[in-house]
Amino acid sequence: MDNPGTVDDAKATSAKPPISRGARACTVCRAAKMRCVGAEDGQKCQRCKRANVECIFEKHRRGRKPGSKLSEASKMLRRLEKGLNSAKMKSQAAEMSASTSAQEYGASRSSDGSYHSSGSHFASKELPPLNLSHYPGTEGYPQPNGPRAMEIDDEDEADRNEETIFPEGLIRRENQRNSFFRTILNPEAESCSPNGQANQNSPLTPPLPRIAPLPSGLNDPITAGIITEEDAKVLFDAIFLRLNPFINLFDPALHSVAYVRSKCPFLFTTLIMAGCKFFRHESYKQCQKLANDFAVRAFAEGWKRVEVVQAFACLTYWKEPDENRTWTYIGYACRMAVELKLNRYRAHPPLNETPVQLLERRNCERTYLVLFVHDRSLATQTGRHWMLPEDDMIRHSSKWHEQGGSAIRPEDVIVAAFVQLRIIAVSVFTITL
Repeated sequence: MDNPGTVDDAKATSAKPPISRGARACTVCRAAKMRCVGAEDGQKCQRCKRANVECIFEKHRRGRKPGSKLSEASKMLRRLEKGLNSAKMKSQAAEMSASTSAQEYGASRSSDGSYHSSGSHFASKELPPLNLSHYPGTEGYPQPNGPRAMEIDDEDEADRNEETIFPEGLIRRENQRNSFFRTILNPEAESCSPNGQANQNSPLTPPLPRIAPLPSGLNDPITAGIITEEDAKVLFDAIFLRLNPFINLFDPALHSVAYVRSKCPFLFTTLIMAGCKFFRHESYKQCQKLANDFAVRAFAEGWKRVEVVQAFACLTYWKEPDENRTWTYIGYACRMAVELKLNRYRAHPPLNETPVQLLERRNCERTYLVLFVHDRSLATQTGRHWMLPEDDMIRHSSKWHEQGGSAIRPEDVIVAAFVQLRIIAVSVFTITL
């Protein structure tokens, strides 16, 4: 009969040595909501080693500050988001069962491969909009022939690196390669457009410059007959001269009347509304109604692009005294900015970047930095917790104004300085609390 002590010693010897992990998680593991394993004695954790990224530990403050409560606006926003997601899921299921399933199944058995042009409607991780048919051929709104165009277009090497760390990235990448019906029906590998030619549409291909068709039932101030195109140019000049220096959100080299109107009628209407409030007051109320109509539609149908983030922010900058939706709008803009990865940090600019691509990349980064400043300012003023953390983009923002080319814009200097001031203010406030 074996000695029980000997058996226990043998089991202990053959057992796999326990994996040690620190009491805290690094920023990468914390963002992925995974265990941080192997980060002892100043070494990188296993996940950061595999991804070949920097392993950073920072102080984590759990929960809200004592005595703070979620605002009614935040609770209402969460309830609206849950209701909207539920409605979209029901709408998607109804549309698929009624028409899409039959069309996709029939197309998968045909020899011309036309299935792909409709099978990739919802290639991204986002739920489809409620009314896809209202946006034929638009660049700034959800389209029926590709991934949701409200999302940011440029997907570079940084996304691929993140996909090796976060499970959600791998799922999104697979969904972009193969839609749901393409996976279960297994059609031919090569897919063509209905006319027999290869489908050349790509989210990386910039659209031809044109005025974006307006969503059904909505008008911008020009199509509504409130102002003319010449009036819009005069108002834009006044905005950049008198209003933009207070927010430093827009670049006159990029945000011309034609560019903004072609990208997002919502932002165009919001800027015209702000200009009319100070320089053409007789048209202000009409433009304000149009901007509010766009805001309702943008929230209901989930429009997502950097210009929509800017539009929601602008609705709070020059608001009426009795307006109480600032916290809600900024919270929604912050969430959208993170979802669009406007906080993506690039240590080096992309290769072969054109001047327009540089301006658009800087536009995304500037939008996130301005939102960070606004978010921290609201948190300081109201006592509520902020929504945007100090990520890589914020930690490397002290020299951000020097990365925009040979000429440094004074507005970008102000943005970078304000970010540093908010970081200092938070550290002082935390110490003296």
